[in-house]
Amino acid sequence: AAHPLGNFTVNRFSGLEISTSTVLVHYAVDMAEIPTFQELRAIDSNGDASAGATELEDYARGLALSLLEGVSLTSGGAPVELTVEEAGAALRPGQGGLDVLRVDAVFAGELPAAAASLVYRDTNYKNPDKLGWKEVIAYPVGGQGIVTSSVPASSVSDGLRSYPQDLLSTPVEVTSAKVEVAPGAGGGGEGAGAGLEEGVGSPGALIGGSFASLVERELSPLAFVVAMGLALGFGALHALGPGHGKTVMAAYLVGADGRVRDAVIVGISVSAMHTASVVALGLVTLAASSVFPPEAVFPWLSLAAGVVVLALGAWLLWVRGRVYAEHRRAHSGVEVARPPHGGHEHGDEQDHAHRHDHDHAHGHDYAHNDHDHDHAGRAAGEELTHSHGGVAHSHVLPDAPLWSWKGLAAVALAGGLLPSPTALVVLLGAVALHRVAFGIALVAGFSIGLAAALTAIGILVLRARSFTTNRLGERAGVALPILSAAAIVAVGLYLTARALSSF
Repeated sequence: AAHPLGNFTVNRFSGLEISTSTVLVHYAVDMAEIPTFQELRAIDSNGDASAGATELEDYARGLALSLLEGVSLTSGGAPVELTVEEAGAALRPGQGGLDVLRVDAVFAGELPAAAASLVYRDTNYKNPDKLGWKEVIAYPVGGQGIVTSSVPASSVSDGLRSYPQDLLSTPVEVTSAKVEVAPGAGGGGEGAGAGLEEGVGSPGALIGGSFASLVERELSPLAFVVAMGLALGFGALHALGPGHGKTVMAAYLVGADGRVRDAVIVGISVSAMHTASVVALGLVTLAASSVFPPEAVFPWLSLAAGVVVLALGAWLLWVRGRVYAEHRRAHSGVEVARPPHGGHEHGDEQDHAHRHDHDHAHGHDYAHNDHDHDHAGRAAGEELTHSHGGVAHSHVLPDAPLWSWKGLAAVALAGGLLPSPTALVVLLGAVALHRVAFGIALVAGFSIGLAAALTAIGILVLRARSFTTNRLGERAGVALPILSAAAIVAVGLYLTARALSSF
């Protein structure tokens, strides 16, 4: 089953068992699939590609000693010496043929007879890249009592064994405790989490778990075809969830006068970028995780995506703002100054705003070199307003195409730069099962399904734009691109701020 807190998390728990003369710290670490995959190299000391009971025991003892250095306990300000009493580790099946790892340790210490105030701190895995659940509880035993406590006496996660669904989106983050104790003083700290449901899979987690399980199935030609079909479906369903730049894609298609063909290109581009990012991060995990751990790479990828989206939105808003300003001047009868020129022919080959409906020659009373020109094409940047016989007349002049390969690349980065953790699990699971080609095929199928769903969303957005413009008229046609550009800026600001907050 998939780890309920995500495939990258390292979760930890401290349970302080306080008696009149001793304290036991029940310490647990629960690692999801990706960090477990990385730790297996340290566990497999004999290099036989498996984790035996002795290897797990040795690993747990070594990790417990390391974890002990990251915890501290004081009584009345004086340090309490802790030692490792017990340590053990166990692997259990996770997603995509990968395991998850749990390590349990018990640290013991002697309390002075006059112990009254205890302060506990856990500084392990303090790197902000290490995401996960952090919980501390404290409870009395053997006639000891707790007067006050900054932490509860019971665990809402059953010591990292059952995470409550209500708190999965906002995990507990407690790494310290202050406890006032006195013999026979009564119960522990204020209870927490009464009535909370046990952890269950969200719809997104269920989709991810089902997709990841495909890599473990027995292979045959029919099974391969079925697996690829399911991967396509899971990718399409995944696209309907949060992320993958749907808002940016939709806003860019509207703001840049996109067409159905452009929606297809965007979908394919996001798919290609997503596949490439999964493979690239998989290679980093396999070859350079000690230097570039995936959980450290993700915040930088998030920041890059946010900055790209913000830049795209700002550029589109600037261009559309110019077009709108020229449009307003044209309709208010203000002429835009242009260099003097004389009589010439206009070839109006495409529909545009005219106060009259016939072909004609335009004469002007000032001189310039005779030439022919037309006003074909739609506006990208600048609207030219001039008069013909006293009648205001406007044309939009493209100084640069709004729909460009640079813009397309920006949308592809926004939608595909951050790989799906589940897709990464599938790839790493395929490596562990020696099914690399099958894993890459599943990731590609997943990405194609993602592209199909994004393309469909883009086409629906374009149809909605046409309907809105036809019903509401020219003003909507001018306002919608500006609102779309503003939406891209807002999304870019949000993504950038969220990425910066993770550092």
